[in-house]
Amino acid sequence: MSEPNNNEKQLILEIKDATLTYKSKNEEIRALEPINLNVYEEDFVCVLGPSGCGKSTLLKMIAGFEKPTSGEILLEGEKINGIDWHRGVVFQRDNLFEWFSVKDNVNYGLRMRKFPKKKIKEKTQAILKQVGLEEFADKKVYELSGGMRQRASIARTLINTPDIILMDEPFSALDALTREQMQDFLRALWMENKNTIFFITHDINEALVLGTRVVVLSKRPGRIIFDEKFDFTNKIYEEGTGRLKYTDEYFVARRKLYELISAQ
Repeated sequence: MSEPNNNEKQLILEIKDATLTYKSKNEEIRALEPINLNVYEEDFVCVLGPSGCGKSTLLKMIAGFEKPTSGEILLEGEKINGIDWHRGVVFQRDNLFEWFSVKDNVNYGLRMRKFPKKKIKEKTQAILKQVGLEEFADKKVYELSGGMRQRASIARTLINTPDIILMDEPFSALDALTREQMQDFLRALWMENKNTIFFITHDINEALVLGTRVVVLSKRPGRIIFDEKFDFTNKIYEEGTGRLKYTDEYFVARRKLYELISAQ
């Protein structure tokens, strides 16, 4: 399927015929068929697909945790070889350091990159204010709620100003109300910062209320079978309400994605 036309935006990520095959003693497991995908600046790409289709595997290849068996992945024209700060990753589990304060978790990357102390302090204060955690800067992370921990995790990624943010089901462990609140929080953050986001989810509703594009992978070995633009997230932000989720347009889109994934 051809991708949505995005010629007016800068090309951030190029995935060119990328495949991944796992090898064991007795067999080879084809995880991903050739994947071709372009992601442009300010895209919010949500990736859906049946369990085991390779969604997280694709994210790991973009992050640099896995190398494609064939093909290549480019970030702003440069081939990805290993992990670096240009691609920020937010996981389902926040992976925060329990013995650090919130601010020391958030600015960890800057400290590892030897930023000047004054700059670290300025950037830390600014990002904590943006995510609503400035009053909790000196708290230990075990004192935070699940939603607040994920805010801290997102802040730790944002402070490094990566070219693209990769998110692997970051809200799936949260209760329903907190999850919806975090979706609203992330949408507002994306609108303010104009980030480029690549977001893995198993939830059709989450993909539709957040994504400007929804990509669907087939069952294993995963290949792209759907890639289209949606505008629900912008409309929800503009209206300040989620009532669009109860419109015929939304139900038609949800049904289309449900049937596509179910058929896998």
